[in-house]
Amino acid sequence: MGHLPVEYDVRVDDVDRETWHQLIADFDDAAFYQTWDWGAARFGAKNLSHLRLYRNSNLVGMVQVGILSVTRLPLGIAYVSSGPMWRRAGCADDLSNFHAILAALHEEYVVKRSYFLRILPQIVEDGSGEMYRSTYADQGFSCTQNPERTVLLNLSPSLEQLRRQVGRNWRRNLTDACKHRDQGDFEVVEGDSDELCAQAMQLLSEMRARKGYFQTGQDTALAVHKSLPKELKLRLALCLRQGEPLSAMGWWTLGKTGTHFVAATGEIGLKFKTSFLLWWRMVEHMKERNLATCDLMGISRERNPGGYHFKTGLAGSSFHEDDSYIGDFSACNSKLSASLICGLLRTRNVCHNVAHRFSEVIRGMRSQHSRG
Repeated sequence: MGHLPVEYDVRVDDVDRETWHQLIADFDDAAFYQTWDWGAARFGAKNLSHLRLYRNSNLVGMVQVGILSVTRLPLGIAYVSSGPMWRRAGCADDLSNFHAILAALHEEYVVKRSYFLRILPQIVEDGSGEMYRSTYADQGFSCTQNPERTVLLNLSPSLEQLRRQVGRNWRRNLTDACKHRDQGDFEVVEGDSDELCAQAMQLLSEMRARKGYFQTGQDTALAVHKSLPKELKLRLALCLRQGEPLSAMGWWTLGKTGTHFVAATGEIGLKFKTSFLLWWRMVEHMKERNLATCDLMGISRERNPGGYHFKTGLAGSSFHEDDSYIGDFSACNSKLSASLICGLLRTRNVCHNVAHRFSEVIRGMRSQHSRG
């Protein structure tokens, strides 16, 4: 296990929300999940910890950590999602900085605080996975497979090439949606206003009722969006018909990899194929921002075959197989903290399975009702 060389300086919990948000923009691996407001929504503002790493007085890494702990006991969980950030914008990647911030995380939360530290970097396997896994192992972390799958869309081809490579049915639906827009059946509005956010929330509520879903991370993303400073907000795009929302999209474009967080379509929107138009608009906007890739954020042929075919259709001929993440990483020196995380994970899995089964029952009942 490595130790920090003398040129590094670690600063913990000495930064405010405004400064943290200003610093995020300096990293190519900036992530929506690393915003202060997302962490506050997920863990509570009082349960966040912020670590910054300096090298010869220059900021080279930072990470937000969510904390679940037991008062007055050396017992708890430290949780990192889509971090740490260490790829400085405009600078060549320096792996020694990556080694250093992992060492700083381990020292602060595993050694000093006796927490179970879990990191979900959400990095897609692209040939560099073994390098990442060995670096984590060098700093005392064990790796477990991340079961989630995704599609990573390469944005380096031109828009014309990207459109030619989408699936045939996907391209046909996109063409139909463009025709409906051009003949005035609906309009596309973009921005980050509270009004657009409220309309997107309305659509999400309608979609949950139609499909029998519980509240999702999309609701949280929109709530966080409203509180973030303008430069960190999601980009929202909505199709409107006489002022009423038909479909909505929201995506993140800070850093080098874009991600979508909101996608909802109403009944009328399905008729006009509006979702195809908004997903394509997301690709266009990411190209305009010179992003390298777009993570389509989760696919499952078994759990959601419709979403699977939709997202792989957007990738089209560039899609060969599901993309996997490099893994999840954990470290712990405390048996108490390790027992706590195992118990919580078991409880979470039980609740998830019950909620999933309940949603299936509700959808089945609605399907029978509609046929009747």
